Amino acid sequence: MDERCPDCTCDIKERLENLQVLRHIMMRKKKEFEEIKKERCTARDVPANTRNKDSE
Repeated sequence: MDERCPDCTCDIKERLENLQVLRHIMMRKKKEFEEIKKERCTARDVPANTRNKDSE
């Protein structure tokens, strides 16, 4: 069986490595984004658990 994907010339192993790198980058960005959100919340002095009370 040919180990090449239909739309490019790289092999599957190479694509998997690229996907793992991408996933790692996305996880890191998500973590940074959540830290930024926390900083914004504390900067406004609004506790996260009381922010959406009136919508419940």
